[in-house]
Amino acid sequence: MESIYELFDEYFKIIPPIEQQTLASLTRQCQTLVTDCQKIRYQVYCLEHNFEKKEEHPDELEGDEFDKLSLHALLQHKPSSDYAATVRLVTYQALGKDHLFPMELHSSIDENGQALINSLPRESIAEVSRFAVSKTFRQRLSDLNYHGINEFGEKREMDYKRIIPHITLGLFKVLFQMSKIAKIQYWYAVMEVTLIRLLKRFGFNFTRVGPAVEYHGKRIPCLINVSDALDNIKKVQPEIWDFITDFGELKLSL
Repeated sequence: MESIYELFDEYFKIIPPIEQQTLASLTRQCQTLVTDCQKIRYQVYCLEHNFEKKEEHPDELEGDEFDKLSLHALLQHKPSSDYAATVRLVTYQALGKDHLFPMELHSSIDENGQALINSLPRESIAEVSRFAVSKTFRQRLSDLNYHGINEFGEKREMDYKRIIPHITLGLFKVLFQMSKIAKIQYWYAVMEVTLIRLLKRFGFNFTRVGPAVEYHGKRIPCLINVSDALDNIKKVQPEIWDFITDFGELKLSL
């Protein structure tokens, strides 16, 4: 059985490559990806889930005012060169003083959640958003009978369902990498209950800070300490920690 690290590396790559970049250079590279990210988001939010009306996006791009204030990433499927998923990190550095994050605009934060948020250095917060995995891509893998080539040049078949969790983990891997460069200590996120449950199995313990809201579907506003998340993943799922940190190479010395 191949490891998470081996399977992901064989079939996917992160764009842009994050390692050893400065925040300024990473920001420039991410901004060149925005259109490709918006194409995936249009597919997911407008066509697959009908969260937004496709008629309101005649250019077939899903975007908002926060795109220019974010770091963006894509996962590319190596065999086909197709993009499979995208995510963005809305940063305080780009947002600016006294401006609100998307979660603060579109969610209701309860009293306990607000007290917790008020206790945190605002410049240490970023928001994970537009987490989108293409259903069309998943279906295409199923239809084509997902396969790869082994070291002997022979085609080998593989259950495509095994690779789907790797897409989610790949997006979080890049979020950790971007957070290190941007010196982010806490993530906001407004997530579906099913994703929260999946991530809990992986070792992510998000703190709920408000009631569920209707925002691209029913979602819950949450907060997590980035370093604490990595520590807990190491305890609960050491193989996932190896994958996310490149066997300990990624150190969040914030």
